Amino acid sequence: MYRWRVVITTGVVALVVGLGLLGCGRSMPTGSEARAAAPAPELIRVGRAPVSITGRVGPRRDAALSFAVAGRVQQILVTDGQAVKAGQELVRLQAPGLERAVQRAEANLKAARAQLDKAKAGLRPEQIAAAEATLAGARADEKTAEVAVDKARDQLASAQADQSVIEKADPEVAQAYRAASQAEITRARAAVRTAQSQLAQAEAQAASWRARADLAKAQFDLAKAGARSEDIAAAEAAVAIAETALADAQGNLADLVLRAPFDGVIGAVIAGEGELVSAQTPVVRLGDHRLRVRAQDLNAADVGRVRVGQTATIKGDAPASRALKAHVSALSPVGFDRRGVDVYTVILDLDSDQADNLSWGMTVQVDIRAE
Repeated sequence: MYRWRVVITTGVVALVVGLGLLGCGRSMPTGSEARAAAPAPELIRVGRAPVSITGRVGPRRDAALSFAVAGRVQQILVTDGQAVKAGQELVRLQAPGLERAVQRAEANLKAARAQLDKAKAGLRPEQIAAAEATLAGARADEKTAEVAVDKARDQLASAQADQSVIEKADPEVAQAYRAASQAEITRARAAVRTAQSQLAQAEAQAASWRARADLAKAQFDLAKAGARSEDIAAAEAAVAIAETALADAQGNLADLVLRAPFDGVIGAVIAGEGELVSAQTPVVRLGDHRLRVRAQDLNAADVGRVRVGQTATIKGDAPASRALKAHVSALSPVGFDRRGVDVYTVILDLDSDQADNLSWGMTVQVDIRAE
């Protein structure tokens, strides 16, 4: 019974297959035809996983600003997070006396420049005429003094003659003057002394007027000749000295004002008003508006896959943080040991300045689309 069931079943299967082929009007394909008719398998390319590292957010450019001199903070002009422009004043130190020193230096420079202009221009015609008139007056006074000297000499000679007549007269003349009293002899001697004193005074006065006349003559000659090249050179040197003194005073004053070296944002104001700060001690932390991420945990196994220019995504630790696009801007060629593992530093710059959800010092997750 079993054998008949097998035969009947096999026959039915063959019949069904044959009818199917006849109904389709086609014969069964051979082995090679079946292989040719089979579709080629589709190859699915699986990409490599991104390089995942962690980094810390910071400005692309930052500076710890300090004073070149020590002093006490007088005024703080900015606050944390404030945007500033290059050259803007940030902090001032107390400046006792330095402003007055600048004012004095400015006045000295102004006076030196006026003297130089005067030396180059020379005297005006009316000034030359005045010098000539002064000379003429001095010569007249000198002449008057010389006349007074001559008169004093004559008076002295007359007094001496009278004294000689009284004291050294010949016998006949002495007989005539024998009646003269001793008082008259005393008066005669006093007259000689007075005449001598007047002559000395007249000669001294004449010498004084002669010196004044000589000075007036020299001044008149200089007025006519104009300024000498030596005088102009000396005036120019005085101007240069005054300019240097003003620059020094202004520099000393400028050292007491801390200014922003570039456009940016105040990261932190470290000092307080009234506080005494030392030279080269940071007072303000300044960074520019553009942010970057510095990662220092790129391991040696992945460093060969990372290249400058590769794109990346950056996301903060907060659940609400959105992913930001960035690119690799720098890769350190030298690694360093961190707890027994060689790691490398990679710098990534954000593609957009709009990164409101990132702050300086924030730790972020970085995924680099590496090779």
